[in-house]
Amino acid sequence: MAPAAHGAAAVHPRAGEALRRAAHAAHAPDGLRLPGRRALRRDRRRVCALEYDSVVRDTAIKYLQERTDERPLFMVIGFFGPHNPFIGPKKYYDYYYERVCVPKVTDEMRAALHPTTRTQMNIMGLDDITEEDVRRCKAAYCSMVQKMDDDIGLILDTVYRTLGEENTVIIYASDHGELMGDKGLFYKFAMYEGSSTVPMIFKWKGRFKAGTELKNIANIVDIPPTLIDLAGGIPLPYARGISLLENLYTGLEIDEERTTCSQIAWGKLIFSGSQYQIKNVKTNYKDAASFGADEPKDSLMAMLRWREYKLIMHGLKEDEDYELFDLKKDPEEVNNVANNPSYTEILQYMVRELLKVWDPEHNLKLILRDKKCLDVLQKWYEAVGDGLEEEVWVPENPVGINYLD
Repeated sequence: MAPAAHGAAAVHPRAGEALRRAAHAAHAPDGLRLPGRRALRRDRRRVCALEYDSVVRDTAIKYLQERTDERPLFMVIGFFGPHNPFIGPKKYYDYYYERVCVPKVTDEMRAALHPTTRTQMNIMGLDDITEEDVRRCKAAYCSMVQKMDDDIGLILDTVYRTLGEENTVIIYASDHGELMGDKGLFYKFAMYEGSSTVPMIFKWKGRFKAGTELKNIANIVDIPPTLIDLAGGIPLPYARGISLLENLYTGLEIDEERTTCSQIAWGKLIFSGSQYQIKNVKTNYKDAASFGADEPKDSLMAMLRWREYKLIMHGLKEDEDYELFDLKKDPEEVNNVANNPSYTEILQYMVRELLKVWDPEHNLKLILRDKKCLDVLQKWYEAVGDGLEEEVWVPENPVGINYLD
């Protein structure tokens, strides 16, 4: 375990290496500025994910306690965790280390990975991750979840005292999942269930049907239409999502025939500006072009969910490169049935539905356009990169927090 200062446990898929990544820029509800400062750090990168979330928690609580505006309130509270780098309070890390289940990665699972995913896996240095590496990462991830649960509990206590539980709609959701060792993969760069499935929890005491789990397909893009419906507003004309308000009131299931899409374009043509270390591969402004797909079209990927089936489309339409999984029979997504004659009609239907909302040729044009911008940025970095100073959020009082040096 890579030790972290001041009672935090930090782990990374590579044993003994600390994952160094800048803290995200600070944002707070209603435009409030988080306490802290933005400092220039050219000598070292610091990770302060836990402290950042603590400041988000405290800022939200303070705002609720001091708020005098009696108008209806819409408040968004965004936490960094749970997210890599995997850093959690040591007391929780020690607890979960002895209890987490480590996913087994078989040769069959690795062989079933799409070639693009295998290429990405090798580039990220995930080809020789050990069971111990996964255990440590998962324990730290669970400890981050526990810490966030503590923070949310304190916020909800304040919400109930200030706004009232029966007067407040609470929604918890996430923008992506975490593969956390499934199939030997980490992070979110694949369409498998660990990455593409996220929590979405609604609560309104006395109004929404408590204890109900809607099992059919929903998407986080359903949140805006649901909130607009709740507020009695005019529906957005081009919204991709649907209102779930009636389902929340009654507990009735979502239409089982509904489909939903997710898409990603990863690879050397996407420029993020962030630096992180995976084993001995360091990706930054200068060498971002070497991280990812060999061909531009290989960075295109889209997924369609329908009933118990999942379609993943790679590349362009002409490639006809598909993965099709029957999640009811194959929840681990090992058996690609795209070429199974028994699934031909299902495959054809799902491809048609996906292409109604996903245009790979158009997205390829956008990526190639962005590549020209990336080329300019690379030249800029080559000219100034060695002396580049980067802004990193630092709390007001940096003493006693979980910095990794």
